[in-house]
Amino acid sequence: MSLLLCACQENNCTMENSVVCRYSLLDSETGMESPLQDTLSIFTTKGKRIINRAINVSELQLPMSHTLPCDTLLLQFTSETARATDTIIVSKTNIPHFESLECGTSYFHEISNISLKPRKNSVDGLTTLDSVRIVNTHINYDQVTNLHLYHHTGH
Repeated sequence: MSLLLCACQENNCTMENSVVCRYSLLDSETGMESPLQDTLSIFTTKGKRIINRAINVSELQLPMSHTLPCDTLLLQFTSETARATDTIIVSKTNIPHFESLECGTSYFHEISNISLKPRKNSVDGLTTLDSVRIVNTHINYDQVTNLHLYHHTGH
């Protein structure tokens, strides 16, 4: 007599294999988490909209490119009376990560540098990014903050 046991593992690749860069938005004066008072839209340099009109956010989860050595993000702040854009450049190494045939290859990232190109003209009363800081260089399945964005609210 023989006993045949079969086990089936359920793979939920889209849920378990999400690799995103996690940002926290902090007040530049207090260093505390601080939701944006203005509306935020985020674009790539190719015009792809990643975030559309987010309001009252203090955290962001953004995808990263798999092929480029750096991602350039245009953060557009909008109030009832004004609009301005700050630019963030995230330099990174893309690391292929193979988990299983069902899930295919995902990409982890190792951040090497982040820079902020502030807007040329300040706009009174509108949110401004003051600085950016790397908190955790490893972007993988872990749900930890990778970058801090320090902002000043002009309201």
